[in-house]
Amino acid sequence: MQSKKATVSFATIRVVVSVVLTIIVLVSFYLLTARYTTIDQDVFGIESTILVNSFFYARGGLSYEDPITNRIYPNIVELQKFYPGDDANKTQEQLLSSIYFGQGQRHIAAKITISGYSVYYNKPNYGAWEPLTTQTKAVGPSQVFSKNFTKDLLVKESDGSLKQETATITVLKQKT
Repeated sequence: MQSKKATVSFATIRVVVSVVLTIIVLVSFYLLTARYTTIDQDVFGIESTILVNSFFYARGGLSYEDPITNRIYPNIVELQKFYPGDDANKTQEQLLSSIYFGQGQRHIAAKITISGYSVYYNKPNYGAWEPLTTQTKAVGPSQVFSKNFTKDLLVKESDGSLKQETATITVLKQKT
């Protein structure tokens, strides 16, 4: 039979060991969940795909709109919208006003090229970010993500004829 002092000291040791093991288990659980839980998701691929689809499928985008029925013809683009000068500037303003991508449209930019003519979405930022895409070791806020798309389209010429062309779209986004 054990004395009362021996029973108390054994119980104390058992409580201390169980508290230490509980702390070790909780800290291990926290470290494992913190390691595999990411708060910062990379959604640039999804954002850029949505933006490109908005160019060719949304009202106010680049697709041909029948003036009589107001019907949009997806993947049919009027080449006149891409001609340099007032038409291209008007198209760029129309894209910015019809495709909303956040306050001030500052976080994403694009360049659409068809038949050697280009139109920009958020041209000032595209011009500023495009040189940064060649820097492969850029980190931090100066890092710019780039994604290229190609899309087969029908281009409506000024005489009304349709011909098949390939559009090249480059989407840029600065790391936030």
